[in-house]
Amino acid sequence: AQQVEYLRLSAESAEAQGNAGEADQLYKRARELEPDNLDVLNSMIRTALLREDRVRAEELLQEALKLSPENPETLVTQAGLFFMGGRLEDAEEALTRALAQLPKADMLTPLRARALEMMIEVITRQGRWADALVYTEVLNEANPDAAALKSKYDDAMEAYQAGDMAKAKQLLLEIEQQSPGNPY
Repeated sequence: AQQVEYLRLSAESAEAQGNAGEADQLYKRARELEPDNLDVLNSMIRTALLREDRVRAEELLQEALKLSPENPETLVTQAGLFFMGGRLEDAEEALTRALAQLPKADMLTPLRARALEMMIEVITRQGRWADALVYTEVLNEANPDAAALKSKYDDAMEAYQAGDMAKAKQLLLEIEQQSPGNPY
């Protein structure tokens, strides 16, 4: 178990450094040791998607769904693949199942936030504005600072693209102070 965790963390590090090929090899070694490790399998799916190998990602996804058909992370990944393929109704159904499995805690988890954000995008694309508004309100109530942080992040990216590095740095530092570790 420790070696699998070491390999998984090493793979995540390689992935973060942009080396999807090395990450894939490390995940494969971890999976050889524990073929039914869902965390490793979900990570392999993510790496396949980063390598733009959708066929491999879908194969791995089917294996993950066989192991745990109601795993929220796997269902959100499945929804993403459906979304990319234009299968909006299937994406919505997978997200609904994922959200039903996720705890409704006071604190918004990153996976729940990702599922809600994706659900908003899916139903907006379907033209269901009223439903999208309901999910947007749920997301904003759970994380009221997210919209402000996202706006500040967008401003930082605009400053960066305009060549104003000082302003971009200042905004990104403000984001880090307001919400350490926030993905925005």
